[in-house]
Amino acid sequence: MALALALAPSDIDRRQGSVIYDALAPFAVVATNLYVDLQLYYKNTNIFTAAGEALDVIVGNYGITRSPATYAVRKCACVYDNESPFNISLGSRFSTISEDNPVYYTATSKVSDGIFLLTCETAGTIGNDYVGNLLPVTQITGLGRATLSDIVTPAEDTETDEKLRDRCILWLRRKPYGGNVNHYRMWAEEFGGIGAVQVYPVWNGGGTVKLSILDSQYNPCTQDFINLVKEYFDPTEYTQQGLGIAPIGHSVTVVTPTEVNVTIAATVLLADGYTIEQVQTDVDAKIAEYIAEIKATWGIASSTNTYASAVYRALVIAKILEAGHILNVTSCTINTAEADLTLTQTGATQQIPKLTGVVLTSAT
Repeated sequence: MALALALAPSDIDRRQGSVIYDALAPFAVVATNLYVDLQLYYKNTNIFTAAGEALDVIVGNYGITRSPATYAVRKCACVYDNESPFNISLGSRFSTISEDNPVYYTATSKVSDGIFLLTCETAGTIGNDYVGNLLPVTQITGLGRATLSDIVTPAEDTETDEKLRDRCILWLRRKPYGGNVNHYRMWAEEFGGIGAVQVYPVWNGGGTVKLSILDSQYNPCTQDFINLVKEYFDPTEYTQQGLGIAPIGHSVTVVTPTEVNVTIAATVLLADGYTIEQVQTDVDAKIAEYIAEIKATWGIASSTNTYASAVYRALVIAKILEAGHILNVTSCTINTAEADLTLTQTGATQQIPKLTGVVLTSAT
């Protein structure tokens, strides 16, 4: 408005309420809105700042689409009251034991007598969480107990903007093509339920490829899920024939890393008035947060496709101090050693940390 009024003749009244002021005011509002729209346009046409549908359009130019939420497939054991196997009808429905937010599952296939695969009716990681007895929604005469256990196909939530953006940027930088390492990594990341992957080419001679995978929550995968991934890349019965997504001549092995138990023991100097019991929960949460960070970066490779992962003692101490009310850490061990715990990441062996306990002792 000020810029427009400055261009008006100086010998006319330009005060608020004047003819020229009232004439220019509506245009000034329109111009302001145009600048706001232009700012949003620039934001939503740049891959680094776009969000939502605008980001979907940008990545779509490269043939990439947002991964939708998927449905968990779980194993369920059904028995009579005498514990003998009980066969239910496909389509039978069950719910978790929860008064507030029950999650529903439907029997979709039979594995063996008394063992069935149930598919969660709700998309997303909520279908991965529950373990235990189920309540039948469908009337099933004679059923003694139905117990939900292993995750066969882990579910994922709808891909977030940040993950989609990072995936597209990595695709642009990696140049996946013709079955190279980055192509295998891209294929694995697009497979629903895989959260991280390590790719080892020629690990057992020419034409061999090993994929070590974690599920969508960065935990080791079940054998059933590993089998599904194997069949997708290189069907066992027709290995090297190119009948999976792997190129002709490639023999693909799919594994999951071995868990290494991690026990932290630390002697801490507490602030006045605090006890070990008062800080234990916060310390446990901080250490669990650090272990989760290690697992989330487990699949990140160097420029030469090597992998490294470790539980660093200094970072463990830093996490303990972050918990609050702890003045100092006078000693700290990881699996009884005052040293970093290096995890093996080779074509033969891959490892992932599993926190098994945090033991705190007061220094006073």
